[in-house]
Formats: sequence, structure tokens, C-alpha cells
Amino acid sequence: MDLDFEHRLLMPDGDIRYLHVVAHAGNHGPGIREYIGIVSDITDRKRAEDERQALASALQQSNARLEEAQRLAHIGHYEWNLIENRVTYSDELCRIYAIPPERPF
Repeated sequence: MDLDFEHRLLMPDGDIRYLHVVAHAGNHGPGIREYIGIVSDITDRKRAEDERQALASALQQSNARLEEAQRLAHIGHYEWNLIENRVTYSDELCRIYAIPPERPF
């Protein structure tokens, strides 16, 4: 039975560390199991993932507020990518001018 799991450790000073354990099980004789593997400190990666998730959530909430404000004010916006020559419209601008939102530009 191979192992692949993560541990969350609370250190005596209150710091939280994360470890990733990967090991391969082998038999070292009858009834004797031996594991060969590694333990990696993945604390920085976990903290970066948590920060990315928090930022993504904040951005999603901000976009929802922007969409609601545009809907209430009956205004919209568009973005024109000059390099790709592509225009993207907000949902409210599509409603105002009856532009299909899935229409490629």
C-alpha cells in the first residue's frame, strides 16, 4: 500500500506547517513491510494557494458588485483588445443594446 498524503502541523510557537508525504511500500521478507519515500515541507505552496483562493474570491465578489451596480444604473462597459482585435461587452451593455452575449467579435 503506497502513501500520498498531506499533514497540517501546529508547531509549539503557534506556527502552522504543511508536509507532503509520498512513500512506496515494498516487502522486505515474509511479513516485513518497508516504506521508501520522501517528506516535503509544502508550507509556502499551501500559503500561496490560500492567498490565490482569497484573491480569486475577492475578485469574484468585486465583479458581482460591478455587474449589480451597472444593472441598477443601467450602464455597461466594453473592452477592446487591440492586439487580438476582440471586443468583450458587459452583461448590462448586451441587455441595453440587445447584443447576444455569446456573439464573438
